[in-house]
Amino acid sequence: MTLHKNAKLTPLLRQHLRQLYQRGQSVSALARRFAVNRKTASKWAKRADSADSKGPVQRRKRVLTPDYEQTVLAYRQAHPERGARRLVADLRADWPQLRVSTVEKLLREHNLTGKKATAHTAAKPLKVGKHRVQMDIQQLPAVGGGQGFDGVARRYKVSVIHLATRFKYSEIHAQATTEVVAQVVRNAMEKMPPFF
Repeated sequence: MTLHKNAKLTPLLRQHLRQLYQRGQSVSALARRFAVNRKTASKWAKRADSADSKGPVQRRKRVLTPDYEQTVLAYRQAHPERGARRLVADLRADWPQLRVSTVEKLLREHNLTGKKATAHTAAKPLKVGKHRVQMDIQQLPAVGGGQGFDGVARRYKVSVIHLATRFKYSEIHAQATTEVVAQVVRNAMEKMPPFF
């Protein structure tokens, strides 16, 4: 009889443990006496045979066929931004045997697991022409007792920025109406570099 390599008890000790259990000793007492955990003592106390079982059924090692591997690699090259889970989901209809763990292992072996650089990762400068401006309206905070500048409750800073040169023109007003903003833009155009 072959003994499991990590076995804590020999077949004779297992029989002795079972006999003591049948005589009325508790599993906890047997675990302490034989220096094993309670689960092991319970197993051998209640089992009729003292031999090791064959153990759990070993799963057959998955063999990757060339077609399987080629399909996974071709898909990954066509869609570098998609991971193993998405790959398996997309190919499951044609390849029902695909498994995420197997695909991840295959991608690791071919160094295809890292994130690919996308167009969004590279910082691109803002394309600006000589004619473009940006406008910003900011409500200024009130100062002391709810009053803003010059005793007026609210003030607005209207700014116009020439994007090519980054030249900024600002004015502060009590109101931010359409007429006021339009006048600030006209005033800014007089001060800014020529557009044409």
